Amino acid sequence: MNVSGAARLSLAENGDLEIHIGDDTIVEHPPVVYQDGADGVRTTIHSAFRIDPVKGDVAFQLAEYDHARTLVIDPTFTWASYIGATANN
Repeated sequence: MNVSGAARLSLAENGDLEIHIGDDTIVEHPPVVYQDGADGVRTTIHSAFRIDPVKGDVAFQLAEYDHARTLVIDPTFTWASYIGATANN
């Protein structure tokens, strides 16, 4: 995927994607990736962000999985907000 408007992309030590925009940094956690087996058992597939050093695009690096089964890549969202006391909040 291409992240437009970012000044810089980096990976944190814990694998989070850091999107640097001006003085701010947006942090994206790696997605939850899994497959449901025929027996109903859910198998977690390890995933990690990968940044292409030439293009700057972001991709998912996935552990081995069963290509004959549906692969679910479920993004992780963290919500945060600030309640300030300025005139323009």
